[in-house]
Amino acid sequence: MDTEINEFIETTCLFSKGQIKPIFFRWRNHLYKIKKIVFQFHKKIGSEKIFYFSVETGVNSCQLEFNSKEQTWKLLKIFS
Repeated sequence: MDTEINEFIETTCLFSKGQIKPIFFRWRNHLYKIKKIVFQFHKKIGSEKIFYFSVETGVNSCQLEFNSKEQTWKLLKIFS
């Protein structure tokens, strides 16, 4: 079952050699460590480049979104 969340989150990530790698994110006062990036892709919407990450935290699988123009992260979905 997929649960739509679509909420802004705080994310710690690495930017290295043109790559973005989320490491942790905080949602509703809970810190989640990203154990594995399962899948990632990006798309361009006007002048914005949006990056999507499907990640595993050890507790849940989630979909994250990074908006490179706005410099914001969102938790889009939780998969269970």
